[in-house]
Amino acid sequence: MPSGILEMGPTTSSLQSWCCSCSIAGAVIVIGQRSITDWITAALALATTAVLWRFKKIPEPAVVAVAAVIGLIVHPLVAHA
Repeated sequence: MPSGILEMGPTTSSLQSWCCSCSIAGAVIVIGQRSITDWITAALALATTAVLWRFKKIPEPAVVAVAAVIGLIVHPLVAHA
């Protein structure tokens, strides 16, 4: 096998980065469609997106913990049919 075929170049690196970004975006869309089923979840998703857009350095466990607390507070207040 020629030595230059498997070497990483600027084009290969940017292509891999683009593919990874597209894969993650696709996964977000699929998971979002399956998990956002009511207006409360949609509002929580939009609020989380806004907070993460504004404050970029919030650690992921903090986001999950705050969302869990909000879910525990809101769930008993919502009448499920």
